[in-house]
Order: sequence, then C-alpha cells, then structure tokens
Amino acid sequence: LALQIATGISNVVFQWPLVAALLHTGGAAAILFCLVRLSAWSNSYFLSGKSLQQGSV
Repeated sequence: LALQIATGISNVVFQWPLVAALLHTGGAAAILFCLVRLSAWSNSYFLSGKSLQQGSV
C-alpha cells in the first residue's frame, strides 16, 4: 500500500509518462481486487458457522 501511494505521488511530482500512470492504476485495481476477494472469503467463512481455530482450515 505504501508503494502504491508513493508511485501515485511520484507520477504527479516527477511527471512520469502515461505508461507509469497506467501501471500505477493497474496496481490499485489489483489491490482492490485482493481486498474484495478477501472480504468475500471472510464473510462466507463467517456465515458458514465454521470456527477460525487452528487446525480447522
């Protein structure tokens, strides 16, 4: 996340080319995708009534 913030600020400050901005946006999309998938997995696991105890994974 820190790297994502740093590249976003660097894009503006150093006026990087469009390709760098596109890579930055792609990284943001990947982070968002991972967070949404983790949230969905977490909610479905919680709603199934399973315990998060060690050994039940």
